[in-house]
Amino acid sequence: MGGNNLFVYLPTNKTPGIRLSSSDKDKSLYVLSVEGRAIPENPTDFFNPVIDKLMNRIPDKGKNNKIIIDLKLDYINSISVKFFIKMFRELKERFEFENIVINWYYDDDDTYDLGKDLEFMTGLDFNFVDMDM
Repeated sequence: MGGNNLFVYLPTNKTPGIRLSSSDKDKSLYVLSVEGRAIPENPTDFFNPVIDKLMNRIPDKGKNNKIIIDLKLDYINSISVKFFIKMFRELKERFEFENIVINWYYDDDDTYDLGKDLEFMTGLDFNFVDMDM
C-alpha cells in the first residue's frame, strides 16, 4: 500500500518495530504493522506512548474507517498481551471502525494459541497466517 507513515518505532531486541501508515488512495484506510519481540523491561513506558500516538494520529472518527493490523511477533510476554488488548479495544471504541482486519502471523502452536486467546478476549476476528506454509 502506498501511503504516508504517521509514526514509526524501530525495533530493538526487546521491543517490536511499529509503523502506522495511511493510504494515499483511501483516506479512511490505515495499516498498523507490529513486528519483532514484545518483552519490554517497562511495558507501560513503551506501550502507553504508542497507544497515545495511535489514538492521536488517526484524524478521522467514524464508521467508514478501516484498519489492517499485521502482527508478526517472535515472542510476546504476558504483560504485553494486556497492552495489545487495550489497544484493540480503544481502536474499536474510539474510531468506530467498520472493519478491523487483524492478521496474526504464527510459526508454531504456542503462537497460534495465543492469537486464538487474543481473538476471544477482544471479540475481534483474526486471520491466521501460517508463516511455515
